[in-house]
Amino acid sequence: MHSYGPVIPIEDRERIFNRYYRSSTSANRASGTGIGLSVARRVAQIHGGYVWVTSDEDEGTTFYAAIPAPAAKRSAG
Repeated sequence: MHSYGPVIPIEDRERIFNRYYRSSTSANRASGTGIGLSVARRVAQIHGGYVWVTSDEDEGTTFYAAIPAPAAKRSAG
């Protein structure tokens, strides 16, 4: 997901993945409960993957998710 909304402060970029964490910056207040990003990160981790964010004024904010593809099964032959 990519956005040109408010920049996420550096000190919040890991904390936003904590359950119920809400940024203290009033410009970054969004509606919601604060669990969505923690759920996304936990699901990715369960599948051996990662979720992370980059955010700056020039490039905007981008959330990434990477989950490895399952290994191909070898048939006994």
